[in-house]
Amino acid sequence: MPPANSQPIPVSSFKLKASYWYVTHKLQLKKLLVIFLILLSVIFYGYAIYKAIMILAVQDKQYRQDLNYLTTQQIDYSYFHQVNKPKNIEILSFDTAGGREDRYDFIAKVFNPNTNFFGDQVYLQLVSEGRVVAEKTGFIFPGQEKYFAFFGQTVSDPANIAINIAKVDWKRVHDFEIFAEPRMKFEVTDVEYKPAEDLKIRGELSVSALNFKITNNSAYSFWHVGVFIALQSGDQTVGGSYTVLDQFRSGETRNIQMSWYDPLPSVSDYVIIPEVDILDSAAYMPVN
Repeated sequence: MPPANSQPIPVSSFKLKASYWYVTHKLQLKKLLVIFLILLSVIFYGYAIYKAIMILAVQDKQYRQDLNYLTTQQIDYSYFHQVNKPKNIEILSFDTAGGREDRYDFIAKVFNPNTNFFGDQVYLQLVSEGRVVAEKTGFIFPGQEKYFAFFGQTVSDPANIAINIAKVDWKRVHDFEIFAEPRMKFEVTDVEYKPAEDLKIRGELSVSALNFKITNNSAYSFWHVGVFIALQSGDQTVGGSYTVLDQFRSGETRNIQMSWYDPLPSVSDYVIIPEVDILDSAAYMPVN
């Protein structure tokens, strides 16, 4: 029981009126709450039924059409590949040199017209009347003119020989010129061609020679650097040769002499082309 000296807590008239109103309207408030909840449930269920009807009766057809549309081939990939595929390598010239004891050199000058495709493996065939006489592989950079040669081939009729590019393994490259510029810095100097009449070497063979120096002016050292030499008489290639420089280090200069032991016509020009697959990491010597 409350303490004897406790005082009653005063209650305002507003609270008394509110309490009286709640007590007298309690049943009505309960009914109103039940009605509100019923209406809320009707609204939610009605909306769910409406959406189900719309999905099944109206949207399902469009939904199925959209799903079928997703599996439909919208892009003409055959056209895309056709437009963006690399162009074929062009054969600019094909010449025959030599001829002593039915042994000939067949030299082709080819061109890669693509600026973004590197011919990683170019498969070449020497063909005579539909028969493959010899095969070889090489590489060609984007936009490069290059020589491929079959040396010392024994054939009875060189006039029936043709060259065929059987296959090319293409690789896409970007900004090749920027990549190649600091690496392909080979300088050829002191070039001197001496025909057989100037050398005057005694013997049965007619010996001609080409002397030159080649310097690796790049900051890179290479395990192997090939050098192709083509002798020109007018527009025709009348002689060719190929040598490999092993362990060609940065800043190094090599003295090269190439000799020909077959009679050659008058040589009006020569081409000296160093080559190394700079896109192959195995071509580079490690830095000590």
